[in-house]
Amino acid sequence: MPTLRGLIFAATGGESKILLLLLSGVVVLVLVSIAWQSSMEVGLAFALVGGLLTGYHAYLPDCMILLMTFVLVLEHSRFVPLRGAIALTITPPVLFCLMLGSPWNAVVPISLLITMAIAAIRPSGPQSTAEPKRRFCANEAPELKTGGMPEPRPTSQLR
Repeated sequence: MPTLRGLIFAATGGESKILLLLLSGVVVLVLVSIAWQSSMEVGLAFALVGGLLTGYHAYLPDCMILLMTFVLVLEHSRFVPLRGAIALTITPPVLFCLMLGSPWNAVVPISLLITMAIAAIRPSGPQSTAEPKRRFCANEAPELKTGGMPEPRPTSQLR
């Protein structure tokens, strides 16, 4: 399972409620840090990752929500290690590890945790390396002062 519960089972061979609560708390704190420091879209992307990690049951088809995370990170982040980490996480060889059983199924939650850590270390919004957007001013376009219509010419110039 691509969840913390699957990670704990792969690492210890059993279930540990204390370890699960501890790791879930870490995921929540990292998610709050990401959401606080980055854009809404990047926060949403990692909320999906956090939901997948802290869920009780999740399987390979449930990893489809990572495609949304991938698109949001590619669109709204210019931080190359984060883009590379999320791209690597959703590749078929990594997700194929879920079908191999224990201990290989721990690869997916570990890669998701690493991706969240990278996002928390370097939050990147849409303005990280792009040029700042310039606000449009009505003084720069005289035709907008008159509601989009050109200013009327004096009648002496019509003939």
